[in-house]
Amino acid sequence: MNKNIGNNGVFPLFKGVPLRRILVALFVLQIFLAVGLTAYLSIRNGQKAVNEVASELRYEVANRVEQNLQAYLSTPYQVLRGNQNIIDIGLLKMENLATWESYLIKQLEIFPDAVVLTTSNEQQEHLGVEKLNDRQYLLRKADKSTGYDLYTYKIDSLGQRTQLPEVIKNYDARSRPSYQAAVTAKKFSFSQIFTSITEPTLLISASQPIYNSQGELLGVNSTLTHVSQIGNLLQNIKIGKSGQVFIIERSGLLVASSTTEEPFRLQNGKPIRLAASQSGNALTQASAKYLETKFSNFDQIQSLQQLDFSFDGKRQFLEIRPLQGEPNVNWLIVVAVPEADFMGQIDRNTQTTIFLCLGALGLATLLGIIAARWITVPILYFSTATKDLADFTKVESVAVQGIKEVEVLGESFNEMMQHLRKTFTAQITKNEELELQVKQRTQELQQEIQVHTNSERKLEQHNRALAELANHKAISEGNLETAFKVITEKAANALEVERVSVWLFNSDRTKLQCINLYERSNQKHSAGVERNRADYPIYFKSLTSARIIAVNDTRTDLRIQELWDEQLEPKNIVSLINTSIWVGGEVVGTVLYEQIDIPRIWELSWDGIG
Repeated sequence: MNKNIGNNGVFPLFKGVPLRRILVALFVLQIFLAVGLTAYLSIRNGQKAVNEVASELRYEVANRVEQNLQAYLSTPYQVLRGNQNIIDIGLLKMENLATWESYLIKQLEIFPDAVVLTTSNEQQEHLGVEKLNDRQYLLRKADKSTGYDLYTYKIDSLGQRTQLPEVIKNYDARSRPSYQAAVTAKKFSFSQIFTSITEPTLLISASQPIYNSQGELLGVNSTLTHVSQIGNLLQNIKIGKSGQVFIIERSGLLVASSTTEEPFRLQNGKPIRLAASQSGNALTQASAKYLETKFSNFDQIQSLQQLDFSFDGKRQFLEIRPLQGEPNVNWLIVVAVPEADFMGQIDRNTQTTIFLCLGALGLATLLGIIAARWITVPILYFSTATKDLADFTKVESVAVQGIKEVEVLGESFNEMMQHLRKTFTAQITKNEELELQVKQRTQELQQEIQVHTNSERKLEQHNRALAELANHKAISEGNLETAFKVITEKAANALEVERVSVWLFNSDRTKLQCINLYERSNQKHSAGVERNRADYPIYFKSLTSARIIAVNDTRTDLRIQELWDEQLEPKNIVSLINTSIWVGGEVVGTVLYEQIDIPRIWELSWDGIG
């Protein structure tokens, strides 16, 4: 097909005239006005709106956090002030702490935010009451009758007292942070955050020193609160779509966060304070590092600061302010909100932009009609020819005469058509090659799936074999030594692990005793090793609460960290599995599989052994 147009009408008048000269003067003006004005107003109004909304949100969130904290921290003052009044009128005496028990329980019922109430005197006597739930309390007592050891009792709803095995020898409350803070301040004061001696958690206390009429110190009344409760307060505050609020000390240590992250990490079963710059939350960590760069010392921050910084290529808004009004509480409140949370305001500004663009479009349309009259006919022709490109056999070449640019366009069209023919042919060939590759890869995947399925079937068969061994005839006949040797040896060979051992609880479940340990490399059996619950409380708890403990990397799993220094690292045990042994619905022991040198990813489907 060979067509030739443009030899009649007005087109010959424009032969050789560059289309650019005709269109540029008309369209540059409209494009400049529309795009320039639109961009200017959009950027200016959008940025202004984002800054205003971000500033208001940060300020309101920080205000709310500060008010909630002040209300929360005012509770201890009310409790201790009430205690002081009771002492002043002579209803309770610091020299006789036995009379305080029922009073402290009533105080916990009135003020539920106080987790623990304590009273201690200069005679080394101590009494503390902790609320477990609406019906049960813990009583901790140290006085002459206990030999000044700290005894713990559980009090039920009927007032019955049951002594717990937890005993702390030579307990002296006068050395605790809550007592020291009050003695140092000589008035109501909060302590620094400290570690509980009874559980792996962080506490903060509020204390009131008690003096007699001669100004002599009689003792100290205190309230103890879990720091995690402050995090619960923050989690109830909504901050845009993805904003966060966290509290830090001026040392940079994390106090609490609106995320679920704890402000500490466990090391050998003990909580270690976490710096905000070491947080596992990316936004918290980035905000803290920016503040450390911005302020070389957090003591410099004495008033509200509103800042912004870039994180992961996106703008983040920050507000940091000191917490005011509480004695010895020198904290900083940090609110972090991503700029992306405020795009709603930008969308509203976009509507204004659209109306402006429509106005500019009207002007552009009016001017464009004038230029379109000179190019409509050739453009329509090229439109028809373009539709024919779906069938390359219908289009041979085109020849257009008239405006210079249209002639160049005709030449380009012919070149493009030839190029498309070649590209289309090459694409067909490439698609055929890709289809062949897909088929080959599908076959490979099917083979891999089959191998994986066979491996799982083999491992399940192994598990059933272990279950049968756990009920081996030798056990029922009392020949446990032979049975356990068979179990450990077969399990080690089947799973190809270096060490397999069987451990059983003693009668009072305070120890695990190794009945048999098989080492595969030297084909050696041994027994007699013991592990005490008191040395490994978290590990023992994990054994009785889960049928299987599968650990791919012993360096990072918290359930077995207590074993790392003494049991795992010296033997280079890098992966392990504990499977509980159940008898009559109770865990009586465990089978332990230990991998040496090379870490192993366990992909077993366990049903447990029992």
